[in-house]
Amino acid sequence: MRVDTHNLATDVERMDDTGSPPHHALFTTPRLADATKDLYRRLGASHRRRDEAAQLSARAIQERDDAQRLACRRRWPAIVDAMRTLVDCYNDGTGGETLIIVEGPTGQDEEPMVTVTAPGGRALVMAVEGANLSVRTSQDENGRMQGERWIGLDRTDEATASYVLQNWLAQLDA
Repeated sequence: MRVDTHNLATDVERMDDTGSPPHHALFTTPRLADATKDLYRRLGASHRRRDEAAQLSARAIQERDDAQRLACRRRWPAIVDAMRTLVDCYNDGTGGETLIIVEGPTGQDEEPMVTVTAPGGRALVMAVEGANLSVRTSQDENGRMQGERWIGLDRTDEATASYVLQNWLAQLDA
């Protein structure tokens, strides 16, 4: 509800002895209590601390992701070398060039990728995607990819190569 501050009936009651309004009646502004001001300061400080904590958390997550991405890229050449060694051993066992391994970047992102091709065009594709390794396989003669799975980097480079190839080769025999 609006109240007119210049109401003659109430202004008369506020007049001083000279007949003029008292000084404080001319400029009456509500004063905020110190407790209210303090409450808003604490609320602002609380929000600042929350925002700073969120920024620190976001920075820590980004740094962790960057470190994982870097670790994956550093390990990639050793994983591919181990795959080449295992493919060579497999080919020695079959007496020919049964498996063919080709390394190259993928698409626009230029992410590292390796493809192992078996007789009949069936393929295993392992690629770096950010901080992870993805494995896609084709199980039919048309080269259609049948599925994708993610490989953790909790194994050694040799164990990772062996795990990926052994699993795929076991499916080829079926």
